[in-house]
Amino acid sequence: MTMKKLFITFAIFSTITALAQTTSDVGKIALSVIMPENIDGLDASQLSKLETKITQIVSASGLAASGYNNNFVIYPKFAIYETNVVEGGMQNITVTTCELSLFIKQVDNNVLFFLYQQATER
Repeated sequence: MTMKKLFITFAIFSTITALAQTTSDVGKIALSVIMPENIDGLDASQLSKLETKITQIVSASGLAASGYNNNFVIYPKFAIYETNVVEGGMQNITVTTCELSLFIKQVDNNVLFFLYQQATER
């Protein structure tokens, strides 16, 4: 199975069902979540929430690992493009255009896999 197919399978399993890790999972890829120290526009609390959500997705797929000494890591890139305040009658509404991308990297040979990208406006 190619790496691309493996990661597509991972994405499908993470969104469809939660799988428990069993003894038959020996030899599976283990992903450690790596977070940047800071991302422009996010405070420490928001970074922590993002890390928790990514960890939940990886854990639900049975691919979670702890520590930073694994061969495969997953990390986010988050960008805020625009923030506007719109007058909305009784209360102003803040509209933010941003993008979240998830990457998986094989540390040993520095191979990068693009996993997910979502642009939102809220």
